[in-house]
Amino acid sequence: MATMEEIVKKADLLGYQGEKREEYLKQEFKLLDERQAREKKEEAERQEKKEEAERQERKEKEEAERQEKKEEAERQKRKEEADRKERLELEKMKLDAEMKLLQAKIEAGIIKNDPDGSGARSNYAGAKHPKLPNFQDGRDDLDIWLTRYERFAESNGWSREKWSSSLCALLTGRALDCYGRLSAEQAKDYDKVKEALMKRYDLTEDGHRRKFRTCKPAEGESPDMFIVRIITYLDRWIELSKTDKSYEKLKDLIVREQFMDACPEDLATSLREKDLPTLERVAKEADLFLKARNRKLCDQPRKLFQGNARPRMDSVRPLEPEKKFNGKQRAGEAKTSVADQRSCFKCKKTGHIARYCTAVDSTTKKAGAGVVVKTTEVDTAEVRKPAESPTMEVTDHLQSEVEGGKSVPVMTNCAALRDPEKTRSLGLPVLKGEIGGREVDVMRDTGCEGVVVRKQLVDASQLTGECCLLLRIDNTALLAEKAVISLRTPFLSGEVKALCIPDAICDVIVGNVEGTRSPEDPDMSVMVEALLNIYSRLGVPEEVLSEQGTQFISDCMKEVCRLLGIKQKTTTPYHPMCNGLVERFNATLNTCLRRLCSEQPRQWHRYINPLLFAYREVPQESTHFALFELLYGRTVRGPMHILRELWSKEIEEPDVKSSYEYVLNFRKRLDDTLKIAREELEKAQGRQKRYYDRTAKRRKFYVAEKVLVLLPTDSNKLLMQWKGPFEIVTTAGINDYLINMGGKEKTFHANLLKGYIARDQDTSQATTEERPPTSSLAIPAASVTVIEDLVGEHFNDSDCEALPELGGWGSEETVNDLKYGDELILDQRRQLEEVAVTYSSIFSDRPGTASTEEHCIELTSSIPVRQRPYPVPYAMRQTLRNELREMEGLGVIRKSSSPYASPVVVVKKKDGTNRVCIDYRRLNKLTIFDLQPMTPPADIFQGMEKDQYFSKVDLSKGYWQILVRKEDIPKTAFVTMDCHYEFLRMLFGMMNSGATLTRAVKKLLCGIDSVVDYIDDLLIHTETWEAHVKTHSSAFRRPTLL
Repeated sequence: MATMEEIVKKADLLGYQGEKREEYLKQEFKLLDERQAREKKEEAERQEKKEEAERQERKEKEEAERQEKKEEAERQKRKEEADRKERLELEKMKLDAEMKLLQAKIEAGIIKNDPDGSGARSNYAGAKHPKLPNFQDGRDDLDIWLTRYERFAESNGWSREKWSSSLCALLTGRALDCYGRLSAEQAKDYDKVKEALMKRYDLTEDGHRRKFRTCKPAEGESPDMFIVRIITYLDRWIELSKTDKSYEKLKDLIVREQFMDACPEDLATSLREKDLPTLERVAKEADLFLKARNRKLCDQPRKLFQGNARPRMDSVRPLEPEKKFNGKQRAGEAKTSVADQRSCFKCKKTGHIARYCTAVDSTTKKAGAGVVVKTTEVDTAEVRKPAESPTMEVTDHLQSEVEGGKSVPVMTNCAALRDPEKTRSLGLPVLKGEIGGREVDVMRDTGCEGVVVRKQLVDASQLTGECCLLLRIDNTALLAEKAVISLRTPFLSGEVKALCIPDAICDVIVGNVEGTRSPEDPDMSVMVEALLNIYSRLGVPEEVLSEQGTQFISDCMKEVCRLLGIKQKTTTPYHPMCNGLVERFNATLNTCLRRLCSEQPRQWHRYINPLLFAYREVPQESTHFALFELLYGRTVRGPMHILRELWSKEIEEPDVKSSYEYVLNFRKRLDDTLKIAREELEKAQGRQKRYYDRTAKRRKFYVAEKVLVLLPTDSNKLLMQWKGPFEIVTTAGINDYLINMGGKEKTFHANLLKGYIARDQDTSQATTEERPPTSSLAIPAASVTVIEDLVGEHFNDSDCEALPELGGWGSEETVNDLKYGDELILDQRRQLEEVAVTYSSIFSDRPGTASTEEHCIELTSSIPVRQRPYPVPYAMRQTLRNELREMEGLGVIRKSSSPYASPVVVVKKKDGTNRVCIDYRRLNKLTIFDLQPMTPPADIFQGMEKDQYFSKVDLSKGYWQILVRKEDIPKTAFVTMDCHYEFLRMLFGMMNSGATLTRAVKKLLCGIDSVVDYIDDLLIHTETWEAHVKTHSSAFRRPTLL
């Protein structure tokens, strides 16, 4: 194949010049490129076939190896099974031989022990060891083992005098020890040996009683076996208590046991010590016990203070500052206690035991040396001097009294304060810092809640004059002064208040003060190197927006940004929306990581890179492009592309281009991508704004109108308040307005604005557009009023949709207002009209009265629910009075003197009209839920596929047709600014009102087929017209019969 040099030489030989030469070279170069590409493709195909053949060969080889291993495992398994069977057969043969040998020995013993030659069969073999297994202490139950021993001895005809000597040969452990402690005479008596063993293993009367009361089924135990065991415990209890097996004696035993369990502990102990046999004697002794102590049976004995009780120094709880304890008196008691003479197995010192030892050994982690300032309380006042410890704790409110009667805070575990060099030798981390320009050692203690400084490093001018009296664990007092010092440490910088201690373990000890960096936080150099790693791959940016973390605004980071020419920008404190894209991504990343690492939560760091790859590969919802496409201008080959190639075997052929052509196409592709992404982003922002405006409350303002703006307070940016008034400059959108705020113009959404009416305001205020007629809510008031702020900030439209609404009758309707389908023919319509006229009395917009059901209100508390009336605008009060007067005339409500009172709330509907509702939310929280089921709509429509005719009937104010139960009427009471009313009929919005209506409708329509109900809606469905008319008649007749 000719090369490029050969083609050029050939052109020279042919004598081509000028354009003809360029055309010839271009054509030849193109043919050369095509041949090279074709050869590369063929070479790639050959290489792929070769690799495919190798993969197939490896696969076959691996399959053969797996098959061989499987066969080998099966052969090994069969061999092991055969060996096991052979061992079992040998074991069985061995056991058979031993049994035969044992039988022969027993028979030989019978003949040998027949001294008179009479041939009497005495199966006792003299002093020979009986063939019974030994008693295994800790594994066998002694009671069951002795029962088996006695049965074996009786069945073999042993003499009872020989039972004891044979028993001793089978005892081990504690049982053998107990037998050895008996005298020679007692050891010969089997009954005395048994009694001693039963006492040693707590198999007494009381022990069997506890077993009978607390026994539980054992593993593998059947019901019959468990019942037999329970009966055995009961029999042994009755037997050991020497109770006759009669009803009266058994009743006496049970009642006596129940009495002792229920009476005070000291009385029960006294009665059990006397072992009283009858219930009468128990009652008599109990009376004598109580009279001697001037107590009643229901009184509990007083628990006296134990001077040698060990204080629980690790049990702390919050302490009120005024609570104290008398440490001086109890400390004196502790000095004379026996417990102080005990020695510790860990540190070999007296005064405590190993459980409470605070000494550090090689098996425990070294505790952080520092100061802990807490508010705690210990369980007891006993004070002792423990072993030296490298930790110290200072408590402000742990009170004790020293000589002189003064209460001071207690400082525990302060031995390290006396020997700072010992603490330094522990190898605790100490860094360098500054106090007033002087270099000091700084220790970070995460168990501390304050700052401690060596007193020698504090000037007299820095002292605040406040002091804190501390009490060491050895009862020595320490007066610590407080000072305001200027710190500059790797953990905390600035002015802080610290305790000044002369012999502190370090120059400065920094605890968990607010704003302190944790010792595990990375330093500034690590953060800078991480950013430089990103810059090396993506380039150095012009601006960097970050939060105000110390790692971003440090001097080191400022210097790096200055050298690289980067402009730093920070977000507003407590306002993460300023960098919302990053915050949203962090939340998404956390959610995805939580789901991915649910099975292995400790391996979460291994999922970060795969998760970031997946996130960057998926198209973003707003731009419709993946992050990889926006950055590289092409689709990155990811897992989904690889999977598609493996399944479809389709591989895109590379397009061979020159570097110049590739760069031009790449730039054009990037420009087009960014243009499309910008357009899609604008569409997404507009769509998101429309979604947000859907929930916005409709508020219309006009130019030059004064409004209030919801802004953060001056003292706390997290608290909001209405500020103003400010003047509207112009309208910036449907729900956006440009506001003049003291010389600056800012745009605000209507959700952050409220209309403002000043005192004596002229309603004919000039505007750039004509205002509509003044609404009834916007009339001037005697004081400053906020429009639409009718109830309070805790109400919104969604809250009021669930509240019961008053009024709204409309015009009176009759049977002539019924609507019929347009598809009905004239005859069908006439038939329905005849049915409707026949029952015309039920067609009205005025609610009737249902006698099938009453609404009941069951509460979890008898405490009445009372609330103050919500304020109602003056313009609406007359309308509210008219509504209530009309309801009272209809018999729906009446005047009330009930202790219950729920407020009335007036809100605006979306169409601009007003809605008057009752706020029963607090009453509903106390109402017991009614479990009346409601059929889901999906189940209602099942089975209607063959029906041809449908009629929908809506109950006129169905809730008001049901009466409230007489005793529950006071619970429905509500209060207005003028009067107090209560409902006589059920109201929508109360808990269980829907369930009551559903139950009443089901009772009304019981037995009528082809009629389904859903709350207050009825649907009549039939296959034929005749059945449809008949069902109408049946359904309309029911209300007239009640």
